Amino acid sequence: MTGQALNFPYFSYLGRWQTQRPLWLFGGFLTAALEIFSVLYFQKHLGLKPCLYCVYIREAMLVIAIGALWAALYPKFFLFRIPGYIVTIGGTLAGLVFSFKLESLNLAVRYWPDLYTPCPARSGFALGRRLAAKWPSHFQPAGECGVDTDWMFLSFNMSELLIIFYIFILVGLLLMLGAGLLRSRES
Repeated sequence: MTGQALNFPYFSYLGRWQTQRPLWLFGGFLTAALEIFSVLYFQKHLGLKPCLYCVYIREAMLVIAIGALWAALYPKFFLFRIPGYIVTIGGTLAGLVFSFKLESLNLAVRYWPDLYTPCPARSGFALGRRLAAKWPSHFQPAGECGVDTDWMFLSFNMSELLIIFYIFILVGLLLMLGAGLLRSRES
């Protein structure tokens, strides 16, 4: 398939859009807002305690926000945009992996209780340990993985919604990156 075959207006529009600051700011502030929302709603309002995988998912959201805000500093410049892509895609993949792990524990609790093994209670990542020490209300694991499966929204539990969220972000990032690379190759 040649570049011309993929050059329909929406793909070309995505290639131009990635160099615009509002897109990166929106992505950065959205993920930061979701992390804060998770603390305020799930912890403070509902009284749910975050498990280790929940904390890792929050850390992934923080990484996505940092990558997006880095790219927003100067999105027209390739050397700001590419590290932004690398960090946001890395954070998205990490969040997706931990969301799948959390969902597998949710399924084990519901359907195969004999196969359920709780997640570790302490963060294994250096970043996580530092964040837990500095900001324990957000990043200190206090709950057990997979046991808070009663919360539902549109018939999805928390980990299923996060999987959808991370897939949506990943597809959007990869489409924009591909469109941007195709655009730069054609110029």
